[in-house]
Amino acid sequence: MTGNGNGKFNLCYTPSTSAISQAWVEFQTQAGRMWSVVDGSGRRYATATYSLNNISGNTNLGNVYANEGQSRAWHAFDTLNKLWWNRGSTTTCWATSQQDGHCTPITVQWYPGSTDGTYWTTNDDKIHLADNDPDSEHTTVHEAGHALMGKLYKGWWPNVSNCSPHYVNRTSSTSCGWTEGFANAVAFHTFNDTTYYWGNGSSMNLANDRSTNGIDSGDACEARVATALVDLWSQVDGGWTKSNTMMSRTWQSSFREYFVNDRPDYGLDSGTTARNILYNHTIQY
Repeated sequence: MTGNGNGKFNLCYTPSTSAISQAWVEFQTQAGRMWSVVDGSGRRYATATYSLNNISGNTNLGNVYANEGQSRAWHAFDTLNKLWWNRGSTTTCWATSQQDGHCTPITVQWYPGSTDGTYWTTNDDKIHLADNDPDSEHTTVHEAGHALMGKLYKGWWPNVSNCSPHYVNRTSSTSCGWTEGFANAVAFHTFNDTTYYWGNGSSMNLANDRSTNGIDSGDACEARVATALVDLWSQVDGGWTKSNTMMSRTWQSSFREYFVNDRPDYGLDSGTTARNILYNHTIQY
């Protein structure tokens, strides 16, 4: 397959006879071994072109649409593509902690009417999306951010407290602020914005500084951690690859550990410029 930009593609096939009696193209919600979207029974979604007869040259397959009831599965599938191309890994895997040829995938479970969401857990290493969750690309990538952290941490996970429920603009705990803040930062970094959109159409602008009202202060608030992270990545680190590489080698239970203990050990700035970024987001160490 070549020229697969903007939803268009060219597919070449050399038949053993002068004409192909019947041909069609089937698409499944799986990108190699890197990510997939499955239903509640673990089956991938599939959709196919109309069958064409007696093909002997170039043929236009026309527009291809997802089968009825599958559009959200394909939306979630396509959304992960946006994260893949800016995943901050030095290997061909999702995370630098995994080496070429030994990657583990990100798997999303979704089905129409699902109430099994919205979460990712270390137990099955699977993202569970509820019915309208794929309508929010931020939600899909947020949950993928948890999966990415799990890969960076090689299956280890912090002991997280006071995190169910949690609210993006409210204080929870430093462990919850860290894990949820990182996942939000992954979404903000992917889409280059700081507005979080939910599947029901609601949204919240989480851009903040010391004068912002409606967002709690400190590193137990995930919005503060998320915006501090994306500013560190964009204004100090030259992207998030170095930060992700560090996280693949040493693991953190809080943003304080990430900033105070680990960044200096791995050559990432924690001096005046970096501390001013944190101060602007009401975090002081």
